[in-house]
Amino acid sequence: MLRIAPLILPGFGFLFIILLCYMLSKRRNAIVWSAVFKCFFVSLVLAIIITHIPFIQHGFERLGQAINALQSATFAGTKFVFGYLGGADTPFVIPEDRKGFSHIFAFQSLPMVIVVSALSMLLFYWGVIALFVRVLSPLFERILNIGGAMGIVSITKIFFGPMEVALFVKPYLKNFSRSEMFTLMTLGLATSAMSVIPVYGHIIHSLIPNALPIFLMTNVITIPIVIGLCKIIEPDQHRTGGSLGSMYTFTGSLDAISRGTREGLSIYVNILAMLIVMAALIALCNQILGLVPTAKVITLQYIFGYLFSPVALLMGIPANETFQAAQLLGTKMALNEVFAFMDFATVGKVLSLKTRIILTSALASFANFASIGVSVAGIAAMCPEQRNNLVAFGFKSLLIGTLATGISASLLGILLLK
Repeated sequence: MLRIAPLILPGFGFLFIILLCYMLSKRRNAIVWSAVFKCFFVSLVLAIIITHIPFIQHGFERLGQAINALQSATFAGTKFVFGYLGGADTPFVIPEDRKGFSHIFAFQSLPMVIVVSALSMLLFYWGVIALFVRVLSPLFERILNIGGAMGIVSITKIFFGPMEVALFVKPYLKNFSRSEMFTLMTLGLATSAMSVIPVYGHIIHSLIPNALPIFLMTNVITIPIVIGLCKIIEPDQHRTGGSLGSMYTFTGSLDAISRGTREGLSIYVNILAMLIVMAALIALCNQILGLVPTAKVITLQYIFGYLFSPVALLMGIPANETFQAAQLLGTKMALNEVFAFMDFATVGKVLSLKTRIILTSALASFANFASIGVSVAGIAAMCPEQRNNLVAFGFKSLLIGTLATGISASLLGILLLK
């Protein structure tokens, strides 16, 4: 049985989010509330099923174990290519007090992106992903009152990033209504992708040993929430039809692996470059803030702690831990989720299990300022006709994407600690 007390603040936060979306809507009379709450109900049912039905839980755990096995295989590759930099035995003795610094993120954690990208392309070529989408997308269409193209977007977003998802429905993008385009962009920011969640899991392994099922659960239950919130802000009855197309053509399995490897390498390099730049900018900003004559040294993280504390509190995080959690939430929005997870791995050991579960879920999305530019530029390149809508939706999609992931994190924080 669930206790009532842990539901009060998250419930109030949920009502506040609905009210906020209502205030942001310019066509309030067109909102179909039955369709909106149906999406929320579907998300709640999915969350309960995922966290309370043993064989479903076991399935997510098995999938997490499969990803861990893939991670171990990747580790074998990094040791072969990079030697001790990639995790092999060092040719020298590391002092006990320095062993914590022997892990090199660029050579030991991040190469997983390349391997998962290659494997995803191979599974797509073999038809495994297409079969999964064709079976489940019609269910989402009927249950969530969305068109065929948006059904494809909803299912593929469980596994892929925003650009890959847009490629699946590229022929239909020009026919998307404002509501559908807003939903597409917000889904891209509110969730993560299979290519990067193993990296998140590796970063916080010492805090949540088996975090991968939590990331997958978050993706699944966030999708109906996003669709429901978008139906409030941009309501319409337009349903763009569509069927799953092939975003790539391959000559064989080896070609699929090669293509996936190249795309994974591109993601790998982009993440490395972004981390270098963001780390430098944070250090620069903190040096500038350090010049302010105050009794306490002010940093960006300190400012984030105050700005995001109400959000953390409404997500169900205990009051004595909201400031630290808020710093991580702010870091994730202003910089990116990888940076936030790295900070989480450093400070998370003093946080309670409930807070760690909520943050594990809440930080696992692409909802940050940099992703707005990436999404707008990428999708607009595929469909220039939608550029004005994409630009107009940018910051609103970031806000709703962040709030939707927060709702999912609150749900999991309650249900996983039953």
